[in-house]
Amino acid sequence: KEPTRHTVFRSLKVEMTDYVSVSNLIDVLSDITPIWRNMVYIAGDYWADEGKPIKSKEVCEKASKIFQVNATSFTVLVRALHESLEKQELAGCVVAISSTSADHGYTGAPIYAASKASLNRLVIDSASRYGKNLSVSAVAPGPVDTPMLAATPRDGKQEYVKETPTGKLSTPEDIAKATVYLLENPQINGVLLSVDGGRIVR
Repeated sequence: KEPTRHTVFRSLKVEMTDYVSVSNLIDVLSDITPIWRNMVYIAGDYWADEGKPIKSKEVCEKASKIFQVNATSFTVLVRALHESLEKQELAGCVVAISSTSADHGYTGAPIYAASKASLNRLVIDSASRYGKNLSVSAVAPGPVDTPMLAATPRDGKQEYVKETPTGKLSTPEDIAKATVYLLENPQINGVLLSVDGGRIVR
């Protein structure tokens, strides 16, 4: 929808691997938005580790941070939102941005894929646990036609196009439309909606 004269935009810098920073975000949201009801969790971190041995503390910490950004902080925010809505006897909606890589047997980024699989599990648990006042679902994009695709360990985007039944990659607009659809339909709860042109079924 078009912004109205009452719409307020504010940019906040948050370190998603730091609980204090995420907690401060919750406090700020509660202050500037007394009726905080909806959330799109788009925070994410990617690492093409290619299944290589983990042989240093730094690499191990990098793997842990992937899970913190892609899954743990999501749960911190969802539980805070549920608590707030429950106290006010209100209802809300959460959509997380996941990835179809969570369901692929082989991937060049197994730790990233595992973190998104964890996110999916947390989405389903939250949908079941908090469904009376909070609908929780996820959009799971396949390869999306963005500059980030160049960072994946594959031979260019044409390899992904060949694997996609529709013959084209999803766009950011496709992902946005799916996200809005879930936000506007609170009866849809606990759904992991793939937006990948049918690639996941091959």
